[in-house]
Amino acid sequence: MYEFFLEKLNSLKIDSIYRTIKKPMLHEGHFLIEKETGKKILNLSSNDYLGIGFDKSILNEFLKKIKDENIEYYFFSSSGSRLLSGNSLSYEELEATLKEFYKKDVIVLNSGYHANIGLISSLFDYETIIFFDKLCHASIIDGIKLSGAKFYRYNHLDYNHLEKLLKNHRNNYKNSVIITESVFSMDGDIADIETLLYLKEKYNCLLYIDEAHSVGCMGQNGLGVSFKENLFDRIDIFLGTFGKAYASIGSFIVADKIIIDYIINKTRTFIYTTALPPIVLSWNNFILKKSFHKFHNRRESLNYIAKYTREKLSSLGLKVLGESHIIPLVIGTNEDTIILSEYLYKNGFYALPIRYPTVPKMSARIRFSLNSLVEKNNIDTLYDQIKEYYERNMAK
Repeated sequence: MYEFFLEKLNSLKIDSIYRTIKKPMLHEGHFLIEKETGKKILNLSSNDYLGIGFDKSILNEFLKKIKDENIEYYFFSSSGSRLLSGNSLSYEELEATLKEFYKKDVIVLNSGYHANIGLISSLFDYETIIFFDKLCHASIIDGIKLSGAKFYRYNHLDYNHLEKLLKNHRNNYKNSVIITESVFSMDGDIADIETLLYLKEKYNCLLYIDEAHSVGCMGQNGLGVSFKENLFDRIDIFLGTFGKAYASIGSFIVADKIIIDYIINKTRTFIYTTALPPIVLSWNNFILKKSFHKFHNRRESLNYIAKYTREKLSSLGLKVLGESHIIPLVIGTNEDTIILSEYLYKNGFYALPIRYPTVPKMSARIRFSLNSLVEKNNIDTLYDQIKEYYERNMAK
């Protein structure tokens, strides 16, 4: 009965793309600790960009805050969807903070995946044509497929190709949207938002930007790349998450009120899911405010260590991508990438392989995902280990 599934799983193993869930490890700041051996390993595969996910002092500050206020208010479940009994004062407080910072209407959803798949599939239909960057996240692609809209993928960051597609196809449809990430999660590079806004306005499109990997880290007070470039007001739909730099779970959409009202009425991943727990929402609000007002030094540290890491790895003559705190070291084959990842693990670095189908074939990579607590000496040791690895291989 299960032969079909077994055959498919075996083919994944043959191609070195079989996935397994990693063993749980203890956390100590930006290090992981093996439970059995006590071995300490530097974590370079986390989205905890600001280094707050396992910061006990910040956690204790939050716990003291809620205890001093009224601990009975901070429940661990909403016990219902938000349109039924699951709404809470914590939602209103968090959305009020987001509105204060972004100066537009806001709605909070359960995750970035929930937001992309739900919004795109509900906002756009057969009367819409979608143009999106070839390297957009799986949640964007899934939302587009569910929408029923006609779509075209433009070559990654190739805005001449995008304009050619717009010229050929935009006028055949009532509505149009351009979708991109700001910081791309697998290549670590950054979209040219100013050019995208020019094309959006020239061809009468909406612009939808997923800023999941930039909020907290980039732009004015960590509000995102769009704020770094002072272009935010012209963006139609802005997505941010709490699950990365803000060390929590959840996402938020910033848009005009008509879009927010449409989401409330039409987006299935908002309507038909249990609302987030009040304690999570309160933590999100707490971290968001701290990031806006107090985490400037963490952002500076992150930017510094990212620049230093990219320069060190590039000096080895290897293929290093990106321009952000995500630094992909492209190896090529799945097998070679797995071997290097295992070698680094043995030498104290948790840096996982990223393989097809997440990235194109023959572009498997180690993706170094940095945080603000990583220090120069950590990167110097990483550099030495990678250099030694390649010198050994060349000598064979």
